[in-house]
Amino acid sequence: MNPHRAKTGAILMGVIAFVIAATAIFRFIFSPNRPAATDRVNPDALPPGVGLRISKSEFIGYDDQTRKAWVVRADTVDASTDKSRVEARGNVEAELFDAPTSKRRAVMTAGTAVFTRNSKTLQIGGGIVCRAPGTNSRSDLRVKADTLIWNVGAKQVVCLGAIVADLPDGKGTARGRELTLDLTTREWTLQQFHGEFVVPEGEGSAPPPFVNPLKGLPF
Repeated sequence: MNPHRAKTGAILMGVIAFVIAATAIFRFIFSPNRPAATDRVNPDALPPGVGLRISKSEFIGYDDQTRKAWVVRADTVDASTDKSRVEARGNVEAELFDAPTSKRRAVMTAGTAVFTRNSKTLQIGGGIVCRAPGTNSRSDLRVKADTLIWNVGAKQVVCLGAIVADLPDGKGTARGRELTLDLTTREWTLQQFHGEFVVPEGEGSAPPPFVNPLKGLPF
């Protein structure tokens, strides 16, 4: 296995996990069966242009067999009066599950997430961390990024600034900057790439394998 491909593969799967998790954050806003707000503020007190505010809420998505597929939490979610902009702020968290087994596959956290409908872009920032499968232990793949912009129409993801991936069980790290990923062709560019890995004695010189923790998710 090529060491370069092993580590860039880890980074790319982390980015794809960002995209899948971020998608879940906004599904409920545009769903005709959107859950009711658990704590809705008086509309008269909302900032100009904000038509709906939902606070301290949890939203659950299901697959076509009504099995839990994702859970989204945020301190505040604002939707504009024309539904052209949705902003989630404060402790934004999305959990992804393998619906048939109910096992958690990934957890994404961030400070903010903003979807702009007219430009079909989703921007996530404020300290993005994606963990797969999300146990918050050494067995997780952990990817950190500064800002992620998903151009939904162009099916392109751009991560601005530094990107750091920690491989499971302390087996290595990968770093780079300014990653661009085409979700259709999976072609990507990454600047200033640097990777290193640990191979225990007696296991040869190959880098550790990377198993896709998102395989089989219903997205």
